[in-house]
Amino acid sequence: PPVAQAQKADACFVVTATMGDEDHPIVVFMRQFRDGWLIKAPGGKTFISWYYVYGPIAADVIRDRPFLRAICYIFVVRPAAWIAKQVLKFSAP
Repeated sequence: PPVAQAQKADACFVVTATMGDEDHPIVVFMRQFRDGWLIKAPGGKTFISWYYVYGPIAADVIRDRPFLRAICYIFVVRPAAWIAKQVLKFSAP
């Protein structure tokens, strides 16, 4: 996986730690999904608040562990990005 680096406070913590770059296209997409759709969805703000507490903890665990980053990519990031794309595709006007 890419080399991990520091992240912005508004970054998608787990996705950034997994991809290793806050400007990676998946990180940018997930940030746009959060800001454009998730925050407006029922329960979205609650989920985001929960994630801002626990996301940094999870990111700290995986950031410097290539095996965990790979597992997170396969089981968390890739499925979450796919779901976000489907949500946007089916909720577009």
